Amino acid sequence: MPLVHFRQPIAMPSTSVTLGPVRIGIIANPRAGRGKARSVVGRIERALNDAGHTHFLHQAGPIAVAESDLADCQALLLAGGDGTVHHALPLACRTGIPIWHVPLGTENLFSRAFGMGLSPENLLRALNAFRVQKCDLGSAGDTPFALMCSVGPDAQIVHDVNAHRRGRISRMTYVPWCIRQMLRPRLPPLTIEADGSICVREAPGIAVVANCHRYGFGINPAPEAMMDDGLLDLVFLPASSSLGVFAWAMRGKFGRLRSSARRLHLRVREVTIRSTSDAPFCIQADGEPLPARADGSLHITTLPGALHVLLPTEFQSRSSSNAPLYPPSGRDGSPPSSSRI
Repeated sequence: MPLVHFRQPIAMPSTSVTLGPVRIGIIANPRAGRGKARSVVGRIERALNDAGHTHFLHQAGPIAVAESDLADCQALLLAGGDGTVHHALPLACRTGIPIWHVPLGTENLFSRAFGMGLSPENLLRALNAFRVQKCDLGSAGDTPFALMCSVGPDAQIVHDVNAHRRGRISRMTYVPWCIRQMLRPRLPPLTIEADGSICVREAPGIAVVANCHRYGFGINPAPEAMMDDGLLDLVFLPASSSLGVFAWAMRGKFGRLRSSARRLHLRVREVTIRSTSDAPFCIQADGEPLPARADGSLHITTLPGALHVLLPTEFQSRSSSNAPLYPPSGRDGSPPSSSRI
């Protein structure tokens, strides 16, 4: 049963339409950007005001925002890192409001995947053209994710950083925990079932279920992944030692993963990962730690077209199957009225 429900907009003719002023919701993580969040959001607010747009600003994180706070909003700006986007996914899916990521985190993979950036001018051009794309999500148990979900040393690193973080973090925060996992990786034997068929049986390694082709530190295990194809990309990298983990990391960093015959890659709709190890395996989604499953299993499904994304004017989809929707539709499934746009 799907976790989230959204009001699907109707497809409109693919011609560019110039819109008038709109109402924008802004959810900002005040701790993001090493203290720059307030000034970056301030510049965006001034640019929106100068362009005639109105906005609602919330600075306590997406979990505390009610749907009623976003009434009549036509776009939702998420100012923070990939974690801010991750925690806003249920709200974005329930309301059907197109999102835009203002990148203020460590990796900013979501923003980079679409080429959004920090420029207020880029945002204003996107609001003017208002190209909206339906993108897929994955669901790990009852948690939606936009980028990836994984089991293995990378998930353990996410858990370690989260458990020991004190205030703001950077890439350097991850380095000692990466070294620790390289030297003594936790690699429980995994059994993986993809779309009803066993594809890995009790083998140690790293399992990644990707929705996006980008990954932290530029180590991209699923460069084939697309966010609008209705599928998830399962990658399994067999490894039983620190040397094996290091070798896969170097292959990923230098774009050589696809050339390895040992790498398993499948495009799937659902995945179940199990372990017979006594110690529960660590799970991360979008760089955020997820609680271990008591039964030692993880079920992941795809949510096709569950998220609406406001596209930069220069963006071209990597998939030919999902053309942008022009112009934005009302969240009740009907075209917007002139009183709202």
